[in-house]
Amino acid sequence: MISKRLSDREKPRKAKHGRNGLSRQPGGSASSLELLSTYRNRVQELEITLAGLRERVHDLEVALAESKKPRAHFLELFDNTPAAYLLHDDSGYIYELNAAAEMLLGLKLGKGGRPCFVQFVVQGNLVKWLGHMRHCICTGQSAIVELQLRTPERLVKEVQLLTCPGSQSFPHGGEPLSHSYSRYTPAAHR
Repeated sequence: MISKRLSDREKPRKAKHGRNGLSRQPGGSASSLELLSTYRNRVQELEITLAGLRERVHDLEVALAESKKPRAHFLELFDNTPAAYLLHDDSGYIYELNAAAEMLLGLKLGKGGRPCFVQFVVQGNLVKWLGHMRHCICTGQSAIVELQLRTPERLVKEVQLLTCPGSQSFPHGGEPLSHSYSRYTPAAHR
């Protein structure tokens, strides 16, 4: 096998590149300048877009802060009212409750699973509560029922339950779920 060596003049030259990666070859300067100009224009467009997006994020943060003000007011009313209020789904799983409901049921919501209201209904009143919930769900109207609830201390309390169906889905992990709020009034306060 015969190998032919190329002289230094016959070998192809490697392109020399500057810091920006563009060729510094004499023949490629015009196209390199065009390419550089295109890159600069694109960077300017991206910077303008980024500035617009940053402004939009700022506007959304301001709007979010403004929307939290009324929510905080209503949350304070919910938490401090003397009547026991619960937010629960159609199956009775409790999502929120105020201080009065915590005292009535002896329940504090934790990070674990959701407690179900059924656990507090006295056995003989379960059918009554299920009918009450069915009426609210099917008619979309508020309903009142008198029930006996059992506390964790095994005490039985007579209450009047007013359940109002929610007007929108309740957020819990993205699945749509209708919710209701229930107000419990001890029998002695009616």
